[in-house]
Amino acid sequence: MVRAGLIGAAAFGVGCLPTGRLVARLAAGVPVESLGNGAPGASNMFRSVGWRAGAVVIVIDTLKGLLPVAWARHRNWGPHAVGAMGLLPVAGHITVLGGKGAATAMGVTIAADPAAFGLVTPVLVTGILRKANAPAALAAYLTYPLWRQRLGRSRAEVAWSSIILGMLIVTRVWRGGREGMFHARTLWERLLHDREPRAFTDRAE
Repeated sequence: MVRAGLIGAAAFGVGCLPTGRLVARLAAGVPVESLGNGAPGASNMFRSVGWRAGAVVIVIDTLKGLLPVAWARHRNWGPHAVGAMGLLPVAGHITVLGGKGAATAMGVTIAADPAAFGLVTPVLVTGILRKANAPAALAAYLTYPLWRQRLGRSRAEVAWSSIILGMLIVTRVWRGGREGMFHARTLWERLLHDREPRAFTDRAE
């Protein structure tokens, strides 16, 4: 039990690695909060610092989710243990760093089920090419558990994927603040475009 707790704490700790903050300091010499929208994720680094900084952040943040799950699968752990090893780094990234967990969750999906991830990859690539990353990521994560089910994965595996998906969606909606959170326009903008409605941003300015 103690060993399992230590391993779980390590997986959570990996998710807490402040990649965006470190890259912002090293590449731009300023706190990440002073760049763009202040988020510690790869999207903000791409927009505010450049593609090299963004690439470093997305690769490391992806590895934060990929490595714990790949290790658990290599050890032939059961689906619940593997699912927990995917959930913990995503939770660490979201709760401690204040990020949205998309890249870390992508690492989890790659390691947990490469075949299912391969089926959603065209959606992600299309989103990147069309500069529509947020809706493409949302579409990919919504369909990933469905593809796992179609591929014959166990209920536990599909359930853990759905739990992580739910965490990402709640984070997207909640991170923008409670004002108008359940208005149709707010949900549309936050979920589909990962941004605030114009009325709220104007008011804040």
